[in-house]
Amino acid sequence: MTQLITDEYRKQNAALHAEGNYGISGARYREQVRPLADWGRHEILDYGCGSCTLAHALGPAYTVHNYDPALPEHSDPPEPCDIVTCTDVLEHIEPDLMDNVIADIRRLTKDKAFIAIALAKSSRTLDDGRNAHLSLHTVEEWRTMLEKHGFRIIDEKPTHRTVNLWWCVLE
Repeated sequence: MTQLITDEYRKQNAALHAEGNYGISGARYREQVRPLADWGRHEILDYGCGSCTLAHALGPAYTVHNYDPALPEHSDPPEPCDIVTCTDVLEHIEPDLMDNVIADIRRLTKDKAFIAIALAKSSRTLDDGRNAHLSLHTVEEWRTMLEKHGFRIIDEKPTHRTVNLWWCVLE
């Protein structure tokens, strides 16, 4: 299997998750994800699920498969799903493994993907002193990386100067 995360970085992420208040942003995207999942008719893979807040926010009408390699209970390799969400995750990916991760998301996406990416430094630091957002890029650079792996952007939320976040819907 292609490497998606190094063992050392997995441990650092597990430590941040153990502190709490990390991996909790999924719920904020439920209004964008609901129509993509056709109001519960399509299964969702939450790639980098963290605390599973998206699944909780969507409720029991939605089938959400949670995957996060830093959390043992969600680290089994996932199966492809109609909809893949990856929210506030890609900026945390080790730069040398970014191509592997985007290729994996592409492989797992049967129909559409919803991606949200922070574009600025995190308020968190890793145990080794690095900023928790290891991969910071411009929107244009993210577009290029996603398109390189066969995704086509069909909708997006442009950044706002006070909100350093970009999201897009891909197919």
